[in-house]
Amino acid sequence: MITTSVKFTVLASAGAIAAGATVTARLTRPDVDAGVVVPTPPVSGKTGANGQCTLALWPNSRGVNGSQYEIEVSDGPSVIHNFLITVPEQVGVVLAETIINQVPYPTVDAAQAALTAAQAAAAEAANASRLTIGTVTEGAAAATITGDAGAQVLNLVIPAAPDGGAGATNLAYTASPTGGTVTSDTGTDAILTLADATNAGLMAPAQHSKLASIAAGATAVTVDAAPTDGSGNAVSSNGVFDALAGKSDTSHNHSGTYDPTATRRER
Repeated sequence: MITTSVKFTVLASAGAIAAGATVTARLTRPDVDAGVVVPTPPVSGKTGANGQCTLALWPNSRGVNGSQYEIEVSDGPSVIHNFLITVPEQVGVVLAETIINQVPYPTVDAAQAALTAAQAAAAEAANASRLTIGTVTEGAAAATITGDAGAQVLNLVIPAAPDGGAGATNLAYTASPTGGTVTSDTGTDAILTLADATNAGLMAPAQHSKLASIAAGATAVTVDAAPTDGSGNAVSSNGVFDALAGKSDTSHNHSGTYDPTATRRER
């Protein structure tokens, strides 16, 4: 059953704070809320050292019979105050002094009461699954839901990251001639290896030196082993020698043997 918090501040006849006084609220007549009969037992509480007492009372504004609450304030056997209040449906605390002796809400006939009950049931069904996120704090994992259907709030407590961090980590890199290591202050280090014929990786110092020695703009040169007709490629010196070794010199004989070391005859 929906209720409204009503705060009472009780003063004795001389104006002093009445601590320990009993505040009792009783419906003046039976009433119905959305087709449900409102419980009629009295609601009571005692004032604290500040003379205040808060009661959770069903809102008369939801009824159909024009009910109110009769309030009796007593100190032991003596009744200090007696008055009527008409409770509205309201979120938060209502001060009793603002609703004393108000005109009761008008009565509602049976047809209107049935319509109101149907509308309330439809609204409750529509809102039953509504849930909003409330607070999100750090600590031991937990979740709580507060509030009535249609206005419920989910509050979460989330554990901190390992080592008390908030998910951040510090990385560093250590280089060596045979590889590298990425170090982490919260996790496992990563080893980076040199590249090979199968896998990509880091460049070795020797590989870097070789690449650094190549002149800018240099291109690959194809060298033929022997002179070839129609080829524009360079020819190795050994190939040139072999090709020329079988050719005649200008001072040659016809003995059938070529001597490349023979002295050229002067003309």
